Amino acid sequence: MKFWLFGFVSLCCIAITAQASEFEITELIPETYEVVEMAAVLEEGDTYYFNRAYTITIVPDEVLEEIEGKEAYWIKTSNDDKHNSDENQLTFQVDANVWVYLAYDRRATTPPEWVTERFEDMEVDLATTDISLGIWKSIEESPAGLVQLHGNDFGGGQGAESNYAVFVVMGSPQAVEATGKLTATWGQLKK
Repeated sequence: MKFWLFGFVSLCCIAITAQASEFEITELIPETYEVVEMAAVLEEGDTYYFNRAYTITIVPDEVLEEIEGKEAYWIKTSNDDKHNSDENQLTFQVDANVWVYLAYDRRATTPPEWVTERFEDMEVDLATTDISLGIWKSIEESPAGLVQLHGNDFGGGQGAESNYAVFVVMGSPQAVEATGKLTATWGQLKK
């Protein structure tokens, strides 16, 4: 004996969490800067400027714990831009939520306002073959879309004699919300 159930299945306004296994950085300006995927973690021996051979000598454990197992990229900046005061010195697009980290010259007696307003000093340093760079983490995740960073000297910074370096780390998954209804009869689903 067969029973046929005729009915409707209806789903409305559901939220689906999608986690991309990778994210992309595109539309990098200035185009001379380089985007480089980090191998597994931030490592000693990595360079952080595209136009200097300075390398990282010590990575703080706190930083390694923050980024371990997450996809991350260096944006290798130019140390020649150390006194840049442009409002939009560095811009790029991301297709996922990300955390942005600055490695900022510890010699700065006063970091620029844009750094102190948008980033939190982790109070640990990235030791390099040049100088110590303080690690600053964005206070909030940057949502997918445009990310803009100002010049090293924009907004009143004083004392920095090296440009910042940047690394970008995968953030939390994005929620996708359905806006319509999905309706089907049992007969359509059974096919």
